[in-house]
Amino acid sequence: MKKPTVVKPGVGRRRFLEGMLCSLAGLGTMAPFFPRAGAGDLEAEGAAAGYPAGPGDPALASFILGMPKAELHVHVEGMVDPTLAFELAERNKLQLPFASPEQFERSLHFTSLESFLAGFDQMLRVLVTAEDFRDTALHYFEKAAAQNIVYAELHFETQPHLARGLALESVLEGIVDAQQEALARFGIRSRLIMALQREATLEQAGAACAFALQHRDAITGIGLDSFEVPGFPAKFAELYARAADAGFRLTSHCDLEVEESLVHVRDCIEDLGVERIDHGYSVLEDDTLSALCRERGIGFTACPTTDWTLPDTREDFYAAAVTAAIGAMLDAGLQVSVNSDDPGLMGGRYVGDLLIDVQRDLDLSPEQVATLAGNAFRSSWGTAEEKRGYLGQLGDYIATHGAGVAQA
Repeated sequence: MKKPTVVKPGVGRRRFLEGMLCSLAGLGTMAPFFPRAGAGDLEAEGAAAGYPAGPGDPALASFILGMPKAELHVHVEGMVDPTLAFELAERNKLQLPFASPEQFERSLHFTSLESFLAGFDQMLRVLVTAEDFRDTALHYFEKAAAQNIVYAELHFETQPHLARGLALESVLEGIVDAQQEALARFGIRSRLIMALQREATLEQAGAACAFALQHRDAITGIGLDSFEVPGFPAKFAELYARAADAGFRLTSHCDLEVEESLVHVRDCIEDLGVERIDHGYSVLEDDTLSALCRERGIGFTACPTTDWTLPDTREDFYAAAVTAAIGAMLDAGLQVSVNSDDPGLMGGRYVGDLLIDVQRDLDLSPEQVATLAGNAFRSSWGTAEEKRGYLGQLGDYIATHGAGVAQA
């Protein structure tokens, strides 16, 4: 991987950059150059350091797009992009607070988890019927198929829909219809993860889990997302134990800007018994915890996606920081994969696009990109036979196409 450049003074005021980025696996105060369209000063800085400011190697980008890939961290509600939001709003006779999809798109720049969730709420509003959920998931599957994503695990929300008076049966019906159509049309196999909000009451979470038990054939896993409430793993420990006994697979978000983030990662693994952590970059702060994750094969679903900016300087930081974490996780031997999270809110960038970005910015070899793709299959909740099949497809693809790319 290429040598990273120094973070500009003042960028590291957020805890994430101070506490995580500046101590990533011995990188000191270093972060990778992350070029972005229209950022002339950053592109000049990158060029001066000897890094390409352009789109990268077209042959390698084509190689990445053609590679069979899996996605483990994508939210159904976050699949709604501004254009689809306007279509669904018109269908449901709703008024969005924007004059056009383009104006909506321009509003999707975030300075915190709170500001992101405010944008997420706008997408939630337009999802009303089973047909809406079906069309939204199919919108994702069509994009995914174009980038050769052959397997996906989709998160869907519960409490926000119940609060709006929707029946979870309708939500699930629409998504399952889309899954079946995606398998028939594109050959994409998928599974569902029911998300619980970390700020929800245990009564609310318990009711959602009761629903999941009634639909055990359609729902594979349970996850936790939304606001990272301090000490949340202890709150959900008993519920997760019951879910594990019922055969559900387990994951949880562990996010950014939270003082207890590292403790949360540890507690999710040791107390909740999760098999994966969604995000979880703070694991790099603790060598002992990293070793435990390697030993247990814990998967980390990294999402180098959105345009998050510092509120005072408006300087981008999120994608660059997560890209640095992905490189450090690879170096540390952690089972990290690249995922799109909420592509509708994040510029319509999918796993293939993001792998191309990560490869370019970290100067990864084709073998390292294949490791990231393979990690997604290895971390997935497919059957052992499915995993062998997908990894075999990936291996055949690398054997056929990888050598030519490496020599280019």
